[in-house]
Amino acid sequence: MELTRFKSAREFEKAVLGFYSGDPIFKNNKSGLIKLVTHRAFSANAKIETLAVRENGEPLCVCMLICHKAAPAVSVSFFEAREGAFAAVELLTRRAAEFAKENNRSRLEISLDGHCNYSVGFSCGHQTPPSFGESYNPDFYGDFFTGYTKIGFTSYTDTLSNLESKLRYASSITKKEFEIIETDFRNFQNS
Repeated sequence: MELTRFKSAREFEKAVLGFYSGDPIFKNNKSGLIKLVTHRAFSANAKIETLAVRENGEPLCVCMLICHKAAPAVSVSFFEAREGAFAAVELLTRRAAEFAKENNRSRLEISLDGHCNYSVGFSCGHQTPPSFGESYNPDFYGDFFTGYTKIGFTSYTDTLSNLESKLRYASSITKKEFEIIETDFRNFQNS
């Protein structure tokens, strides 16, 4: 197993998308975000490293380390991993901790995307298709970080099975009805 750096944002993007090859639930909202984060307007104010832990040339896990000058923590963003790749993820997080120390940060925030208020963390419940623009990950991602502190940046942090009661409560407060509906993006077309 070896820790490597990507030579370009495009090479990193290709590796990230490779984790979802053949996954019928995945909808690509990552390419645009990777371009946004690596664009000079953002990256001029940040130190960024794109990393992979590889075995026999194949990535077991990847991430983008982002230390923005205005952020109090290093963001371990665009995290992806193969199921069971615990040793590889440990190697990746050790490098992230070193990167944080090099940049005078004492904390890591681990997420799917590059912004702490946009889909921080991972879904850890039943695997369902994402809503429009929502991030998605395989169920096992949370298993890599069970010993980490969880921070509630998002509007809800729970399993999807508990969401219905929260919507009922929200409905009773706002006097509006909410309904959970399934969305099928297979025939979705841009207008």
